Amino acid sequence: MESLQLAGPPATDAERRAEAIFTRWDRRTLDLPEPYYRQVLDWFYRENRLAVGTFAALGRQINLRNLHCPLFLLAGARDLIAPPPQVFAATSLIAASESDIETAQADCGHLALFMGRRTLTEAWPRIARWLAR
Repeated sequence: MESLQLAGPPATDAERRAEAIFTRWDRRTLDLPEPYYRQVLDWFYRENRLAVGTFAALGRQINLRNLHCPLFLLAGARDLIAPPPQVFAATSLIAASESDIETAQADCGHLALFMGRRTLTEAWPRIARWLAR
């Protein structure tokens, strides 16, 4: 299973449990009203409001240019939802200096960035060290 980055079919009880938990989670749908869902998709993807500084959250507009903090961007090489060029383009949208920005690319798709065995053991320790500085 690509998202979990298993070497092959689940071979151990732990791998079978992980696959079952993931499958249950993946099949669960959110019951969002269609007008809300379409509006968020339009704002976020078609109008690109987060990038241009007009996306609202919790009653406030989110302007990435006001973001003044260190930033670590991890992209998945095979991520079809947020491909590496799109993720790394965020560096041009924020106010942080280049020395406050670190980037990395993992050999995975979207979900494996956060739950893939290889990504968790190879990429995330680097991010943990970066966070600890």
